[in-house]
Amino acid sequence: MDFRYSCECGPRNRVTLHCSKELPGFPETWHRRGRNRQEELFSRETHIALYAEVMARMNAHCFHVELAGCRESMERFLRSLVVIEGLESVLRSRRYSIDLQLSAFHDPAEVAQRVAELCCRCFYPELQPLAVGDSLADSDCSASSVSAE
Repeated sequence: MDFRYSCECGPRNRVTLHCSKELPGFPETWHRRGRNRQEELFSRETHIALYAEVMARMNAHCFHVELAGCRESMERFLRSLVVIEGLESVLRSRRYSIDLQLSAFHDPAEVAQRVAELCCRCFYPELQPLAVGDSLADSDCSASSVSAE
């Protein structure tokens, strides 16, 4: 079985990544202050070790790869996530999708692909990531549904 994913572009450089497997939930943060941070769940400015601890409690026993060390698994995932070029922040998470805020100067399909591959590698290492849907090469980001290849 594959880890299938697609992405949907929205306004203001926002992308929703949809996956066929369950994704980790991102907890509401306690540090969101000011107008700019109200929608943001996670970014480079988040204290990763503390956030990973809360995230581990929230996602405990959801993924078989974390049983040896849930907090360490989440921290590894978060530290890899913040260095994905073009990803500014995680805005919202649901069971099978994540809303992302991207840089205006990066290809949404490429950033979504990197995030999907990271999720697959961290939580489903036995599976292969597989993009589904139409190619971004033939459409622009204003299209309602776009897939990363």
